[in-house]
Amino acid sequence: MRKTNWPLTFSIAIVALTLGVIATYFVFEESERHYQTYIEELRYDYDELTDILAFLNHLRTNHYFYDEDNDLIHGAIAGMVEETNDPWARLFTVEEYWSLAGYLLGESSGIGIRIMEVDEYAIIAEVIHGSPAQKYGLRLGDAILAIEDARFDEYEFEDFIDKIHGSIGSSISLDIQRADDLIQLEVIRGHIAHEEVVSKIFEHEDKIIGYIQVTSFGVYTQEDFSNAITELERAGIDGLIIDMRDNPGGALVTLNTMVNYLLPNDRIITTTIDRDGREHTHRTRGDDHYRLDVDIVTLINGDSASASELFAAAMMESGGFEVIGTTSFGKGTAQTPMHIGNNILISTIQEGLTPSGDLIEGYGITPTIYVEMPEFYSFTPVHLSIGNVLEYNMVDKKIANAQLILESLGYEVDRTDGFFDASTATAVSAFQQSNELDETGTIDPKTATALSVILFDKLQNTEYDEQLEAALDYFDRGKVKR
Repeated sequence: MRKTNWPLTFSIAIVALTLGVIATYFVFEESERHYQTYIEELRYDYDELTDILAFLNHLRTNHYFYDEDNDLIHGAIAGMVEETNDPWARLFTVEEYWSLAGYLLGESSGIGIRIMEVDEYAIIAEVIHGSPAQKYGLRLGDAILAIEDARFDEYEFEDFIDKIHGSIGSSISLDIQRADDLIQLEVIRGHIAHEEVVSKIFEHEDKIIGYIQVTSFGVYTQEDFSNAITELERAGIDGLIIDMRDNPGGALVTLNTMVNYLLPNDRIITTTIDRDGREHTHRTRGDDHYRLDVDIVTLINGDSASASELFAAAMMESGGFEVIGTTSFGKGTAQTPMHIGNNILISTIQEGLTPSGDLIEGYGITPTIYVEMPEFYSFTPVHLSIGNVLEYNMVDKKIANAQLILESLGYEVDRTDGFFDASTATAVSAFQQSNELDETGTIDPKTATALSVILFDKLQNTEYDEQLEAALDYFDRGKVKR
């Protein structure tokens, strides 16, 4: 199974899904109209409101620890949101909301890195090509110890990562550990473009197979998706793979438009249900003449959520197409933003069902062809602080991580339980020799970083992508058992 158990820049369970939540109804004017309607319809319990105001006044007037910087109103709203037990409800300031929303517009400001948390360190797992990070020399495997003197071990992961974001042209100071060196870098933030749709062509056996990766259902996704399909049609493809893996979802209107390009007219995409039980069935529309007329395979995994799950269900149940991968995340609800003052509340307003009426929330989509990814996709990289060494006869979970990586690279180790035995020392020596490192047979910060960088490179190499390979083999018809 392809596991992404690293919290990258935005953890899939929290912020990445929040991006999908934001995109679901990404129209501020609409939320403002909802707000005005709610105000007219609500009947407040004035006794309860009086109690709230009394508590607020008491804290402001008498509380020993009260500080004018305390945002009691924001805290009160946050408490109400938490009391709803809505797992997808989020409360943002306007500034926080638009900082995240930039990703849905296909752009943002920052330095262009993806980060994962490894043993209480922030490790760079990707440097985006052409980004300020690449320009200023940041590398895979670098550990960010501090940002503007704010140390990583003093913050929650997401709060620390938020410090990377800032306005274009502003500078940011980073304290970096690179192997066994400490480096301080000043990086000027810049414009970061995010590709929501990436397409390419695979020549497999005697067929030309189109491939489209969709990373989110954002504002411009449907246009980019349409352009990608047009280009692939012109190339004369015999089949199409649509990769929805690690896609946190997004706008329902984008989903509907994208499915329109692929399925015949009047096919069910999804049915949404609101709190009053009112149902609305979303169907494909338009002339079938403009539909893509090839066999299609959709890829999903455990991090495919929300709109990407609805997409896979529509392709499978309304289109009769295969879905390959592992069971999806299981988020079948839709949210909308409510703009009130300097706060934006995102809360659940409806649930989405598959075309056959099945629940997605808590269940996910089960692929028609179940294929797991290689085990090394779940491995944890190795990081050592300066001065630390892993050596013979030691026991440590970092040793287990190193043993697993070494084994995946073809080095022989007798055990992968974290005990540094003789076979591990031999494998480490061979790895060091192959990578022009001091051949010590022990794991120092340089060796740990080299192991991690090679793992990162391997994870990005499609040669090892067994789910993609299964999709390509499907079009050869003789190689996949259905």
